[in-house]
Amino acid sequence: MQCAKCGAAISHETSFETGSKKLCMNCFLELAQSFKPLSSEDSKRLKKAVKEEMAGVLPRDAIKEYIEDGLQAILVKREDYDEVTNRVMNQIDRAAGLTMCQEVLSVIMALKKTLEEQETEIRSKIKRLGDLQ
Repeated sequence: MQCAKCGAAISHETSFETGSKKLCMNCFLELAQSFKPLSSEDSKRLKKAVKEEMAGVLPRDAIKEYIEDGLQAILVKREDYDEVTNRVMNQIDRAAGLTMCQEVLSVIMALKKTLEEQETEIRSKIKRLGDLQ
């Protein structure tokens, strides 16, 4: 598959669909900037966020390694297919669970930081109001 604007090679996981066109990340960001101009810092932050979202919950390398280990166990070691499949699925489930816990923790920490900033701001405003009286 190719980007409709620049012709770069893209896959389903690395493309954005806008109407009937499929765009690569760079062309999509250029299109987004036409709606709202972004500073270079905002553009970098957006690219990083998009890359993280496109990566999915688990790194592709980790999933690939689990699958390769399972295939090797089936083909080379002649282990039971159902047993190996269940073991691989359990490994992926555990890794996904841990990753989701880390994601939830990062959201909680971000919320905590935001609340602390707001608390400091509210205390400052209350103090200024008290000083006015």
